[in-house]
Amino acid sequence: MGTSSSETVSVSDNDVGWTPDPGSVVPPGEAISIIENFIKSFRVDDLSRHPSTPTWCLLPSSARRTTLSALRQLKSAIASNKQVYFYFEGGRELRLTTVDEVSKFIHALQPWEGWDMYLFDATMKWCLAFTHRQMNNEMLVFQVGDLPTIRP
Repeated sequence: MGTSSSETVSVSDNDVGWTPDPGSVVPPGEAISIIENFIKSFRVDDLSRHPSTPTWCLLPSSARRTTLSALRQLKSAIASNKQVYFYFEGGRELRLTTVDEVSKFIHALQPWEGWDMYLFDATMKWCLAFTHRQMNNEMLVFQVGDLPTIRP
């Protein structure tokens, strides 16, 4: 089954062993302003760096390296149906999803699925950055801001 040059195939649409993306795609018209707010909130401009430098390399100095335990903390603190944003950097897309769905996705990723991904909510008060890099056989994760600690 081939595709014509006018068809768009997303990574999640193929059947070659990629992990299905969580949630649903935010329509491009809405996504632009949300991504712009994300960049204003979490990316520190550095004119010495190339514009395509991943955001996790330009997080504010308050960012701290963490582990996937931060995702577990967030999962226990946020209501299971609360909508959050999950941004695939590098031109892929912005998705509306839940922390539970993101957790399942992150833990199901295959070694060849090296994305830079960011989890945040509409408040833009916190962000978890999941990088394509690994340290000591674990995904490199950064946290900006204080994660919610009490279920609403």
